[in-house]
Amino acid sequence: MRPKEFNPEAPYQTPRAAAYLTGLSLWYIREGCKAGTIPHIRVGRDYRIDMERFREQLRAESLNTERETA
Repeated sequence: MRPKEFNPEAPYQTPRAAAYLTGLSLWYIREGCKAGTIPHIRVGRDYRIDMERFREQLRAESLNTERETA
């Protein structure tokens, strides 16, 4: 069986790939999926993170943090 190829442009990513692409910890992403704070879908027992919505969420949180510290 051939290993799966990593496609950084795919709209849905595994938690491990999302951690790699965002620089966030795998633990943080998995816990966010469990808590429902990270946009995702379930595929069997696995999570697939909606990267477009997740990046938008990260940008919004970043802007809010910048405003609070200014």
